[in-house]
Amino acid sequence: MSDLAKNNNGSGTNGGANAANANGSGTTGKTDAPLSAAELYRRGRALCFGLEGVKIDGPKGLRLLTEAAKAGSLEAQGELAEALADGLQGTQPDAARAVAVAKKPAQAGNPFALDTLGGCFRNGLGGLPKDEAKARACFLRAFEGFKRMSEEPNPDVRALCYLGCYLGDGRGSADGKPNESPEVAAETIRLWRRSAEIGFATAATNVAFAYLNGDGVAEDEAEGVRWLRAAANLGHWRAISELGQCYFYGTCGVERDVEKGLKALRQIATAGGVWEARLLGNFYLLGTDGVEKNEAEGIRWYRLAADRGDEEAPLRIAVCCERGIGVEQSDVEAVRWARVALERGSADGALWLGRAFEEGRLGLAQDETEAERLYRKALELGSATAAWRFAEKAVARKDGAAALSWFRKSAEMGNDDAAVVVGDAYVDGNASFGGAVDYRIEANPAEAARWYRKAAEAGNKTATERLAYLLREGLGVEKDEAAAVALYRKAAEAGDASAAFNLGSHLLDGVGCEKDEAEGARWIRIAAEAGEPDALYVLGALAETGKLGGKEDAAEAARWYRKAAEAGNRDAMERLARCYLRGDGVEQDPDEATRWLLRSGVLGESDDICARAIMLDSEGKVQVVNFIEPDYRGFFGFFRRIFDAVTGIFRR
Repeated sequence: MSDLAKNNNGSGTNGGANAANANGSGTTGKTDAPLSAAELYRRGRALCFGLEGVKIDGPKGLRLLTEAAKAGSLEAQGELAEALADGLQGTQPDAARAVAVAKKPAQAGNPFALDTLGGCFRNGLGGLPKDEAKARACFLRAFEGFKRMSEEPNPDVRALCYLGCYLGDGRGSADGKPNESPEVAAETIRLWRRSAEIGFATAATNVAFAYLNGDGVAEDEAEGVRWLRAAANLGHWRAISELGQCYFYGTCGVERDVEKGLKALRQIATAGGVWEARLLGNFYLLGTDGVEKNEAEGIRWYRLAADRGDEEAPLRIAVCCERGIGVEQSDVEAVRWARVALERGSADGALWLGRAFEEGRLGLAQDETEAERLYRKALELGSATAAWRFAEKAVARKDGAAALSWFRKSAEMGNDDAAVVVGDAYVDGNASFGGAVDYRIEANPAEAARWYRKAAEAGNKTATERLAYLLREGLGVEKDEAAAVALYRKAAEAGDASAAFNLGSHLLDGVGCEKDEAEGARWIRIAAEAGEPDALYVLGALAETGKLGGKEDAAEAARWYRKAAEAGNRDAMERLARCYLRGDGVEQDPDEATRWLLRSGVLGESDDICARAIMLDSEGKVQVVNFIEPDYRGFFGFFRRIFDAVTGIFRR
């Protein structure tokens, strides 16, 4: 199977061809004499791949290519093999037939046939075994062919596009490794653009995405949309779909027009687009983004996607059947659709059925053995969530070593939350997983940093905050407070409350960054409003010292101290007690002060507690002094008797 273009459309369409004088559907009109093999090939590939003003018509183009191939055209046989392997717009792939058709032109050096065989060897399709060595040999021969065709005075338009892809994705290199150098990226874009300017729809789509993503060229939404329109005018499904999404969401500088976007998506979904049908199902089922909710319509689009072989739609239908959303509730139908998803290689389908057997839902008898089999199937299908599930089971049975091993497996498979868990275990060697397991390992902050970095690079805000801490403290990595502040900011902007608090603290103190008390207070407030206990306490201190609103505000300070104290911050409990002792921002209340001191631990809860007096030192800090024998008759009465004298002496 060819894996030519980054932005294939439909089921994997890869391109078009030189089609001088071809024009729309007229290329297949009636003629006085039978068409030659060369003419059938020329017109067929134009319709298959969209060239020089010829709008793509996959089924019709495939028929013409097939006729040309039967008439003995090796060129037609090579591109017919590719079309069969990938599946054109409106057609289904047929890898077995593709391999059979590709053998003869491949022996003759046809690069399209060689590319097809290379893809089938790489992926084990069409009856061929997985064999990377044979795949590489095919790709290298194809690369030389595309290079030769591109250097001709009248270069083949599709060969230009292929050559650009081969240069970047590694199929054209001896080691098979992708080349992401700026020079190669620029050459790839040059080749794609040249192909697109001649009139190749897929090349135009590739150029469009390069500009939209800033991939190899400076990001330019207007230029990207211009090339999308050019490809869409040639009937390229991916371009029409992407342009429709631009209208639907109002992105890429396109004015939002929900109906225009839906029209484009419906056009492709109706014509055979699988992904678009599933997307429409999402829109109608949930009633989001300006689309009126219509659960039955959502199910209709899901069924259409499922009927076309989509892997994800069957499980979504299963969930709807279980809950009676858009269809009559039916456990039997839910299980049937979930099995369809599983048969199509859906890891989520295996997980969903596994849960059902584990919990005895959907009319299924509880069966731990079957549940584990399905979880392992999901694991084989690449599910990091399945590995996480095995980790949870290990935690439940108090097996710390197994739990850590499974969490690591999940992390290696791309689960960034699992990477955070593994990192947490290595920071200090405490692999208790939230206290659920009594298990310790050798602390290894450097290993913790490695896992945090892996998750942070995937965008995990918790990992980003944890990595910032290691950088700030110099644990497992070289100490770098400026880098720590940058990571705290990144995590804070992503919504991590702890990171917001730490960023605010650094700004207040000017550590690792320029001091900015106003900005620091702003981030502390953000963290406090998100419920971060330490931030609640610091916000109270800022209000008390006049750094929050420009003036000291005892009432505001007491309010934040109470929030922090109620969230469990012991320093805030002591500060709040002091407020009640002194009447700062609250009405003086020795009983309330004592309650908070008891909670904070400043006062013990032993029998001699009433032998203690509470005082404030010269700095206003609460002190506890033992000075009389216990009196168990009314502690609060005793406290009231000494309160005025003690606080009067020690108040600032």
